[in-house]
Amino acid sequence: MNENYILLVEDSATQAVRLMEMMKDIGYAVVHRKNGKEALEYLKNNGNDFVLPELIISDISMPVMNGYELCRAVRAKFPDIIFIMITSVDDEDAMDKSYQAGASDFVTKPIAEKELLARINNLIYVNIAELQVKCLLHELTEKNDILSKLSITDELTTLYNRRYIIEQLELRIQEVARYETPLSIIMTDINNFKHINDAYGHTVGDEVLKKISFEMKNNLRNHDLLGRYGGEEFLTVLPSTCLGNAKIVAQKVRNAVKSVKFKQLPKLNITISSGIAEYKQNITYKEFIEFADNCLYKAKQNGKDRVES
Repeated sequence: MNENYILLVEDSATQAVRLMEMMKDIGYAVVHRKNGKEALEYLKNNGNDFVLPELIISDISMPVMNGYELCRAVRAKFPDIIFIMITSVDDEDAMDKSYQAGASDFVTKPIAEKELLARINNLIYVNIAELQVKCLLHELTEKNDILSKLSITDELTTLYNRRYIIEQLELRIQEVARYETPLSIIMTDINNFKHINDAYGHTVGDEVLKKISFEMKNNLRNHDLLGRYGGEEFLTVLPSTCLGNAKIVAQKVRNAVKSVKFKQLPKLNITISSGIAEYKQNITYKEFIEFADNCLYKAKQNGKDRVES
């Protein structure tokens, strides 16, 4: 079947022949069915390779299933098909019912060939324009989603960036005040990272950051949030988590990172140090981070590769 064809639904053989000849004269292939039920079966009972008609022209008054019923059924299952209702009854009630059923246009008999061609072409052009707009809107939505993701993502590590992880921390602090749930954070630092950059170069340093970031994220729970706070520092936000459970999470992450191997650094064991803090009422997010940062400093002072709270 030609991809551009029309499904004609007309119970009158005389009218059907006239309309089919008229549409073939203006360049359209036509499939004819005698009533709404036959038309609906034709649309539903074809295989996966079946091409839907571009347009349906249907009489209103037909046995078994009339044009209104057919139009509603088509709209429910095939909303993109253009639907023209035709009738010999020229009254506003029939027109209103047609549009309420979902018809794209309403034409009264007898139908002039030029008028029919103009109606069909106008509807097809409008339909094409609408489809193009939908495609453009879909592309725009996809691009906006990408831009939105980029705006909250650290380019190197693909973790949340500093601005976004702080925003999320502030939101979680508001939840604590509202629901009185625990909240903990972990400040983490890669030990001796400056030495790695100085001795092996920034390219190796970037690989270390990416691989450590992946390992940290991979060992957190689904609802935990991890962001690159700056340089080789990371901030993990642990919603609904007390200090004791935060320690368990931090130790798990520390052990996972410790087991990571780097081809560029076969003799070097990369480790992290972490400081943990649990939120206390009426402190700011800056004070909260400072508490965790102080614990991180303690971990560094106490020999590194450890968790302090």
